[in-house]
Amino acid sequence: MEKKRADQIIEYYTRPMYGFALNKMGNSEEAEELASCIILEVYHVLCHKEDFVDMNSYVFKVAHNVWARYISEKTKKKCELQLDEASSSGHEDGPDKSYIDQETEGTLRREIAYLSKQQREIVVSYYYKQKKIKEIAEELELSEGTVKWNLFDAKKELKTGMKAIRTIGNLGINPIKFLDMGHTGQPGTKGDTRDFLAKVITQNIVYAAYHEPRTIRELSEELGISPVFIEDEVKILEEYGFMECLPGGRYQTQMIIREPSASEEEAFHKLAKEYGKILYEEYYKQFLALEPAIKEIGIYYPDQDFNCLLWTLIPYAIQFFDIPEAYQIEPDEVMVYRKDGGKYIAIALLDKPIELSYDQEKYGAMVMTRDDGEDNKVYGWQVGTYWSHRELDWRDNKYSDYVGMMYFVTGQLIESEVTQEIYSRLLEKEYLVRTPEGYKLNVVHVAGKEQMEKLKNLFPKPSDTLRKKLLEYDEKCYKMTKVGHPAHMHKTLRYLAQGRMQHLWPYVFEEMLNQGVLQEPTASQQKAIATLLYTQSEK
Repeated sequence: MEKKRADQIIEYYTRPMYGFALNKMGNSEEAEELASCIILEVYHVLCHKEDFVDMNSYVFKVAHNVWARYISEKTKKKCELQLDEASSSGHEDGPDKSYIDQETEGTLRREIAYLSKQQREIVVSYYYKQKKIKEIAEELELSEGTVKWNLFDAKKELKTGMKAIRTIGNLGINPIKFLDMGHTGQPGTKGDTRDFLAKVITQNIVYAAYHEPRTIRELSEELGISPVFIEDEVKILEEYGFMECLPGGRYQTQMIIREPSASEEEAFHKLAKEYGKILYEEYYKQFLALEPAIKEIGIYYPDQDFNCLLWTLIPYAIQFFDIPEAYQIEPDEVMVYRKDGGKYIAIALLDKPIELSYDQEKYGAMVMTRDDGEDNKVYGWQVGTYWSHRELDWRDNKYSDYVGMMYFVTGQLIESEVTQEIYSRLLEKEYLVRTPEGYKLNVVHVAGKEQMEKLKNLFPKPSDTLRKKLLEYDEKCYKMTKVGHPAHMHKTLRYLAQGRMQHLWPYVFEEMLNQGVLQEPTASQQKAIATLLYTQSEK
């Protein structure tokens, strides 16, 4: 029988069953307990049986059988109690009695915490706050029958739990910690992964439910923490898209959690070095001859130093590669829309020390873009690498900095008390530098649509051979990356492997430095290197 129909029948028979129980037991307390037993038994039968010739007589037949069992068990318990009392008569309470009572009470409270939220509220209201069934039903907007059924079921759970030996899971003994947390996409008003998973408890919750979904109780047992605290954390994580509630009250983590592996990192490094060299030889080598054409366009770059410009153009140009077959998965298919307006894939790295044959920090890269989200009159682009001497922190890459630079290049940032804070910020970031002649812009500036179009047209088109190799690189990266991750995150991992060529910039830079065709940024260029300002209006 369908649950909805069974609920309707239970609702109808709740009052008659209580009347039956009261008639048999003679007092309301025992009547409520017996009625709960009857309702539970009837409900169980309804859920597993479809056809009933006479529903009314069947229900009362079940009621009579439950009553008979109830009396039998009650009589047996009474005899056992009398036997216990007889065996202990004439003896004073031992010195450990109060301790045992306290321990039992503590265990009971622990087991109440392991009940579902609804059952916990009902048990506390009924037994601790001494509220009536009717009052509880009204407060929780439930039927009285549902409240009675929950009380009966909760008692069974508590009895079982009191006898059980609860073990703490591995995370309760050896909790994990995230070394780094970030995102791919657009963070919201409340921040990103680092903000939502700032506490060790939340980090362990998402990790515990990453490889397999778990209920609140299972999470609680794994972490060795009361379900009451787990519930509150899970509620927020679910609300903001870091976890998803599956059927059966099981929660599954919806983010990428990477576990450092020396063998995997070494394999990635070897592969990236190979393809970084290919990318330079078959594509970026052509950039060395672009200086005259770029000067003709009139793009501004610090000191008209072409070496400085290359540090920006090399990573910037790759976004214009025309390889549509590399992007089979659209962002909306895997990006998680957050309640605070964020739209991103959350990523975390476990804190697990590994020894590598190379300096891992040398090969990291972070791309950040900033615009107004509308007409893009001012657009900022920046990539951070080992050679850019600044913190790779998206929070410190502000749209207002690019607006300030726009006002500077258009002559509208007049130095005064009003603009002092803006100047201080731009100087601290070294987007502006002081010279004997005054302030100077220290980033690449593309002024107007015409300059931007001419620049894009200068970028060479990748050959068919290179396109094929880069697609091979993506596929190899995906196959290596998905190992050890749960199946429900494979599509997201495949998306992140698309256009993996962008992660090759540090290897391209290293290859060019080794060949002597690129020089490291000067001391005055390092902090603002690889930063591009685009303004729609010309100078």
